[in-house]
Amino acid sequence: MNPKTLIPTTLALVLMCAAASAQNEPVKLIADASGEMEIPYGEQRTIEFTCPWDGAKTPTVLDFQARIDTPGKTKLTGGPCPLLTIELNGDALDGERLLNKPLKSARERSSECIWYERPKWGLMYTGAWDPPANDYTPKAGSPTRFVLDVSDFLKAKEKNKLVLTYCDCMVNDEKTGGENVTLAEYCHRQGHGDATLMFGEMCVRPRKDTDTKVEEGK
Repeated sequence: MNPKTLIPTTLALVLMCAAASAQNEPVKLIADASGEMEIPYGEQRTIEFTCPWDGAKTPTVLDFQARIDTPGKTKLTGGPCPLLTIELNGDALDGERLLNKPLKSARERSSECIWYERPKWGLMYTGAWDPPANDYTPKAGSPTRFVLDVSDFLKAKEKNKLVLTYCDCMVNDEKTGGENVTLAEYCHRQGHGDATLMFGEMCVRPRKDTDTKVEEGK
């Protein structure tokens, strides 16, 4: 081997590996430095992003955390409540795409957790991303994390549009004789905040073998 070509060839290989690695790096979808995003009751958020790889060749997931915020109350206080729709490039993401936990999970004393009721995703009430276990904790899967397969909806090296919509949600306030009020108003009356949706650690990334491993409830 010519010693004069050794260093350039080695450098080229390093650069090729670095480029390949960079192409498979997660695409972060929340711009705020905190890594969190809020959606107030009844509002919608649109996130546009470009993915450097082809979902048809590299299976891809949307990975995020989500909850109905109850400021100051770290424990789970209820849910899941169906109120969120998710669309990628105009196509709805449904329950068949959920990888990291079953669509339904039993728990100690409450009714079972149901994460998707067409066309809405259900979220839990909690003031923390990793709430301590209680009677509301699902026996299988994280109460706040979602991993959805989006391989077939992803546009490679083009603009992708993710739309998160906080749907209307009405509840009966038994304290006022069954008055029908918005979830935001109900939570405010209970001293649980304003039912703001919180999202964290949201990204699009290549799928991993561990994505289908169901964690036991904590």
